[in-house]
Amino acid sequence: MFGAMLAVCGLASVHAQTYTFTDLGHAGGVTSAAANINNLGQVVGLVKDANGWNHAVTWVDGQSANLGLASSDWGDGGGGFTNPWGMYGEAIGINDAGQSAWTNTDLNKVRYATVWANGVTSALGALGGAQSDARGINQAGQVVGRAQDVNGNWRAVVWNAGQVSELNTPNVSSSSQANALNNVGQIVGYEERPAQPYLGHPVIWDQGVPGNLDESLGVSYEPQAYGLNDVGQIVGSVKAPSTGDYYRAVLWDHGVSSMLDMPSGFYAAQAKDINNAGQIVGFMLSHDRNVDFRAATWINGQVIDLNSLLPASVVEAGWVLLGANAINEMGQIVGQARNTQTGVIDAFVLTPVPESGTWAMMLLGLGAMALHARWGRARKGATQV
Repeated sequence: MFGAMLAVCGLASVHAQTYTFTDLGHAGGVTSAAANINNLGQVVGLVKDANGWNHAVTWVDGQSANLGLASSDWGDGGGGFTNPWGMYGEAIGINDAGQSAWTNTDLNKVRYATVWANGVTSALGALGGAQSDARGINQAGQVVGRAQDVNGNWRAVVWNAGQVSELNTPNVSSSSQANALNNVGQIVGYEERPAQPYLGHPVIWDQGVPGNLDESLGVSYEPQAYGLNDVGQIVGSVKAPSTGDYYRAVLWDHGVSSMLDMPSGFYAAQAKDINNAGQIVGFMLSHDRNVDFRAATWINGQVIDLNSLLPASVVEAGWVLLGANAINEMGQIVGQARNTQTGVIDAFVLTPVPESGTWAMMLLGLGAMALHARWGRARKGATQV
């Protein structure tokens, strides 16, 4: 019921024709990318400093705060977050309580799953091994990711109130990882099997029970699940079984997988996140090197280049949206953008400008959000996966 109420607010963004664009800057570094946004508009992401180190950062009310060193292989390819392919890596999550989860690192590049809350940074435990990664956090403060066991093997895990638990996989696995979780007891990720090293098979853990997602689009083409909403829709990518395609964006809707639309001139796409209204965000990659990466949204399966929804003044100022990494229930979208006039790559926020008839829907959605927050506080810490 609450998921349906929250979706009302998101519906306004589905019908929005344009967005306002906010450049978040790079928080004292040289380049930045936004990884996630909560329903209050608070953003988390990464900033690369002049020495090439990444730092986890929050942006709240236009002000940035450095949370600490973050894993240095977050998929930017050395080019300052120009490559959205890597943005599934050491993801950073934030919930409506302002709790942030990310992968901290030390100067020896040892990785630690970490939670930041109210100015306090806390390391999360592993499974007897040396390292761990945090990939997502929900409204109850549960965190998912992976951790090393005593033999150094990576295992999908969930942290409840700081206590780590391994997530069993549907099959015997050599390694596994949890990528995201929702607020109703579902987690998505992948497993690798001993006979197929480095080949992921998408997994859903529903109320702690593991199962494999539909791989009918190509079992041997590395399907990956990256995001899900509270009504059980899951998004990710599949390496299409065609020499003309690379990765394609995919949606699993109540167990059935389908490839998402991709326009001519583009040969690859990846879906990164989905809100409760069913709006999906991600990116596309063009054959034309002058076009390169483009942030995208899918509504009812149809793709739209988010750059086409920007105000003319933003386009004239040189901004190009490279990739969209997350979307909240208000329809706000975050990612990374390049300015073709200055060469800078910065984190951005898009805020939908709704049609006049959607204002009442947005007000109703805000009321639902308030009820949801009150309900969440009452239940915080009670949900166990």
